[in-house]
Amino acid sequence: MLGLGTCLIAILAISALLNSESGVKIWLELRDGLSSSEARVAKLIRENEEMREEIQMLEAEPAALERAIREELDVALPEEIVVRFTTSAKFGLQTPDVPATR
Repeated sequence: MLGLGTCLIAILAISALLNSESGVKIWLELRDGLSSSEARVAKLIRENEEMREEIQMLEAEPAALERAIREELDVALPEEIVVRFTTSAKFGLQTPDVPATR
């Protein structure tokens, strides 16, 4: 048979699980928050690394820097043709964003 101490511990554990104001509920919420925060941090680290790589590329190649500046300012050289692409959410495809001319 179970001892009195074991029964008491089981009762306290069950009451802690069922009590919405106990530390167990808060701990579960914090654990979920930590998991989502860790995922967000990992995403930001990847984005940061991509930006560092882009900076290195732009610093190494003056033509790439000039092109990036023109794209940011939405300026094209006289001999350039600008084609913008939009992403189709349904298929994940990129299609030219060209207005109908007919």
